[in-house]
Amino acid sequence: MGTLLGTLSPFLFGWSHRLQQQQQKEAAGIKVIDHFEQAMFSLFALMCFGKKLDEHHIIDIISKLRRRLLITQPGSLRVNILCIFPRLGKILLIYKWKELLQTQKDVAQLLLPLINSDSRTEPERLVGENEIVTYVDTLLNLQLPGRKLEANNGNGGKLTDKEMVSMCSEFLNTGTDTTYIALQWIMANLVKYPHIQRKLYDEIISVVGPPPPPPPPGVELESFIREDDLQNMSYLKAVVLEGLRRHSPAPFVLPHRAKEEVQLQGFNYYSTWCHC
Repeated sequence: MGTLLGTLSPFLFGWSHRLQQQQQKEAAGIKVIDHFEQAMFSLFALMCFGKKLDEHHIIDIISKLRRRLLITQPGSLRVNILCIFPRLGKILLIYKWKELLQTQKDVAQLLLPLINSDSRTEPERLVGENEIVTYVDTLLNLQLPGRKLEANNGNGGKLTDKEMVSMCSEFLNTGTDTTYIALQWIMANLVKYPHIQRKLYDEIISVVGPPPPPPPPGVELESFIREDDLQNMSYLKAVVLEGLRRHSPAPFVLPHRAKEEVQLQGFNYYSTWCHC
């Protein structure tokens, strides 16, 4: 992942430059949350399909995926009925069932052209002078053990288009949400604690120097941070890890248990207690 992100760093800096341009246009300020989500989604779309999607395409896919998530939200009574009693649910909740099918169709119409594009045979996987293997490329050659017996299904026993759409949408949803939510919390804490923001900025400047001037219109911003530079930013790593510790993007935390009774910062931790 580290090498891949180093390869995709020019793409990330392009989004950073776009955010700066938007800030210059909006005197009253901008809503960075939407930009975080779009930037992270664009990154995972590039990792998934090997293509740089335009902003309108990104917003369209995000809205369709969000709509499907809201409809299939766990815990909903209607969704539970459709899952537990599918035949009865199709009759009692026919409009909900049609809405669900329509959202799945909308997502498939957006993702299938990207999956089935000619880039699968001659992939557009060049980012700068580097080539990356996309998530779709790994799915194309994937064959589950039980599928060998079903190789006569006309698909060679490999994943169907429906399965690939499901896998790609799951990759985009889980990757984007967890990453941009963690980034949102980290940036919020940097705003809340200016002294941490100042110390972090000073470390970045000491390693890579001041930020370059904005390029002319139509020219992409070149990356000025190499992956090796990140190894020299220990405070940046500490800020990110502390942000993940305090605001875990996962909905659960694994419990921990002390081997023996200890006291830490005035708190007693007993060996019989589980701590999350």
